[in-house]
Amino acid sequence: MQANRGFQAVREPDEDAGTAAVTPAARISGSLHELVRWVGCASGQSRRYGEFGAGSSGFALLHQLHERGPCRSGELATALRVDPSTVSRWVSALEREGLLRREPDPEDRRACLLAVTENGDALLEERWRMRRRVVDRVLEGWNAADREALASLIARLNTACAEQLTTCTTELAEERAGPLRGSE
Repeated sequence: MQANRGFQAVREPDEDAGTAAVTPAARISGSLHELVRWVGCASGQSRRYGEFGAGSSGFALLHQLHERGPCRSGELATALRVDPSTVSRWVSALEREGLLRREPDPEDRRACLLAVTENGDALLEERWRMRRRVVDRVLEGWNAADREALASLIARLNTACAEQLTTCTTELAEERAGPLRGSE
């Protein structure tokens, strides 16, 4: 089955060749866009098997808690790169569904820690199992070396994204704002 070719990579000037060419950055950007769309489609299909608090955002929050262990909501907001009020909404939904719980913070009696419940752990494991099954199916015809190379490159890309996120976000915000009015 052919991939959806709805996204066309932008041709950018290639100074060396003196022509317009599709650069690797444009191809990667287009491919990532398409991959996110496929993942979104797969996530939409998985909703049939049971939605839980805040959808995929709730999954990301539970995953962070599972990895970190009990922690404060502010730590989760920082880790997930979202506003603390957003985490509060997700926490409320997940708590109502019995997927996470609040426990007293032993270092500060006024604060609480958030922790994944047994039901939350079971749901995470089910979701991970489903994702692994989909990935195995998608990569069925790939040899072990290609699978390992892809895993390594994706990990490397994630690391580079995390390192560049703050810088890129600031630069893009400044670029969107443009020159200040009246400063010309």
